[in-house]
Amino acid sequence: MVWFTAGFVRSLGLGVMMSPPPDEHVFVFGKKTKSVTNKLAKQSDWIVAPPKS
Repeated sequence: MVWFTAGFVRSLGLGVMMSPPPDEHVFVFGKKTKSVTNKLAKQSDWIVAPPKS
């Protein structure tokens, strides 16, 4: 799980929608090009590390 601001996501031309309570997560929607996914990855901070394979 990662953290980034909704403003940053919107600046990339993507949309943000809250999930229903009690999850307090968001859905990020829109066209996620390679460039956009790279920017998201660079700007994101891990709050839960991915599992080790």
